[in-house]
Amino acid sequence: MDVIAGAAYTYARGDFTTVIDGIIGPWMLPHFRTHATQRPNLAVHYIVLRPQRDITLKRAQARTAPSALIDEGPILSMWDQFSDLGELDDHVLDTSGDEEEQSAQQVAAAIRDDRFRLFAQ
Repeated sequence: MDVIAGAAYTYARGDFTTVIDGIIGPWMLPHFRTHATQRPNLAVHYIVLRPQRDITLKRAQARTAPSALIDEGPILSMWDQFSDLGELDDHVLDTSGDEEEQSAQQVAAAIRDDRFRLFAQ
């Protein structure tokens, strides 16, 4: 994860908006904090897209790619890991009713509004 965080900051230092789209749990944020301290004015946002549990399962199981994860057990286990983020629970967007474009618009608006910023200096 440190390599990914480092690469993201390399792009960000070049004034590129950089988005890491993946499964980034709170337990991974220290990797990003390490790099954030090297450029204190760099805005780092943490946004968790978390549709309701049943909708998450339904969407995952509708995937058709040959290597897509569609097994109920791992999908629900992962959802459970993100179900209570403690102090980061206010970094969650419920995308249950969204199409992909709507979710992307919600994320863009949240970044614009600076609602989910981490590591405030």
